[in-house]
Amino acid sequence: MDVGVLAVRYAKALYEYALENNVADEIYDLTRTVIGSFTANSSLARTIEDPLLSKQEKLALMKASAGLKDNPFAVAENFFKLLIANKRENYLCSTMRYFQVIYRKNNNIGTAKIKTAVAPEKEMEEKIIRRASDILGKSIELETVVDPEIIGGFILDIDDYRIDASVLSQVNKIKRKLIDKNRRIV
Repeated sequence: MDVGVLAVRYAKALYEYALENNVADEIYDLTRTVIGSFTANSSLARTIEDPLLSKQEKLALMKASAGLKDNPFAVAENFFKLLIANKRENYLCSTMRYFQVIYRKNNNIGTAKIKTAVAPEKEMEEKIIRRASDILGKSIELETVVDPEIIGGFILDIDDYRIDASVLSQVNKIKRKLIDKNRRIV
């Protein structure tokens, strides 16, 4: 069976379980922590999938990735135990991502990501959030990424839309035009 299909099913089940227990917002926050842990530590997924680890060790790793090491959270812990019992621990991160998609859809939340050469000021971030919110008719979660390689300007992704006003892309456009023009000359 396709990994995506199983992850979506687990995410839907987790979402419904979280709603029943009135902890959907808390689980949503937890998904960010888990995804951040997997992003920061690329070997975490391989470690959790290791068949030599006991169920308790896997549970401890999952709880640590969610920031729950000393703070028990029954809904999350039960979900982690379900994944381990069904030998689906490798679906943890993708399930968290799909949970976010479901949560955002049901709570009318859009996402925006801005990539700039230097960190934007708080006032600029708020302006972007307001404008994106007006355009989409949703509340917006903004992720800021600093990437000096774009030289200047910005790249803004709002849901499925992209505005690329970076200096790097402008330089690349000019470069392509010059190359095309020189090919015609030769």
